[in-house]
Amino acid sequence: MSVIPHDAAAFARALYAELHRCDAAGAKLIVVEAPPDLPEWSGIADRLGRAAA
Repeated sequence: MSVIPHDAAAFARALYAELHRCDAAGAKLIVVEAPPDLPEWSGIADRLGRAAA
């Protein structure tokens, strides 16, 4: 498990790296806590929502 940064840009980089690692490992389920409901996090929330659909 990795420590995820608290600022949106660093979080996005760390999140996508972790998602790629999970994909490479063949994960069947990935659980991600919802990001803060703030404007700078909206792109991350949108991508996570689309990925979960």
